[in-house]
Amino acid sequence: MPAAASQRLIAGATHGAATGSAAAIPGVDPAAIHHAVGTSFVTGMHAALLLAGLALLAAAALSYAFVRPEAAPVGEPHELAVVAA
Repeated sequence: MPAAASQRLIAGATHGAATGSAAAIPGVDPAAIHHAVGTSFVTGMHAALLLAGLALLAAAALSYAFVRPEAAPVGEPHELAVVAA
């Protein structure tokens, strides 16, 4: 690839890219914005994982309550038990 074309591609790809020297909004600390976005993402992820865990716990409790096999009466084998011959 010719050097001129390479330089043009690199300049076009990086045009408008944030370099850390971008003009900030007056009265707003960019570090505070970065911290707030990062913290809110982590908090949202933790909330989603907690909610998913609670939903799995509730589903496990419901399945245990409604799907478990009934106990066989004393002295009689359960219908799924293998009887030795």
